[in-house]
Amino acid sequence: MDKLITFIKASYDELLNKVTWPTWKELQANAIIVIIASFLIAFLVLVMDKASMFALSNVIYNILG
Repeated sequence: MDKLITFIKASYDELLNKVTWPTWKELQANAIIVIIASFLIAFLVLVMDKASMFALSNVIYNILG
């Protein structure tokens, strides 16, 4: 039990005194970057999905006649 209490105290001390937290402006800027990147990746996945669906449907229709 003593090890657990020591761990909790050390963790608390580290969070308060050793961690460098981002400022509100940095947090907002990073959040905007993440949102833009998420939309770009989602768009790329959509384009790849539509292209593969188009290509595969044409191949299947050509093979099956």
